[in-house]
Amino acid sequence: MFDIYDAYKEHVEILSINPINPRGRILSDLRRFDAPFPVLEGRGSRIIRDYKIRSLPAIYIIDKAGEIVAGGKYMSFEKLETTIKSMIAVKTAEIE
Repeated sequence: MFDIYDAYKEHVEILSINPINPRGRILSDLRRFDAPFPVLEGRGSRIIRDYKIRSLPAIYIIDKAGEIVAGGKYMSFEKLETTIKSMIAVKTAEIE
């Protein structure tokens, strides 16, 4: 995920949600892994229910309208990158 962030940070926002661990553990992991994007506490939040996350890890690409564009239990780096490139191309075409 760090590679995707580095490659596309000018075009996308990446948020990570930790739905399992309590806040103290999340903060400890943040220091250990030095995540360059926000990691949100999801334990007890509606995000898990609203996006019907049933297993971990889960990766979802969500557009600006809040709709899931792609995602699920596992998404390969290649599929993630292809989807992001496609979204960037559509956005670029809309501007032109």
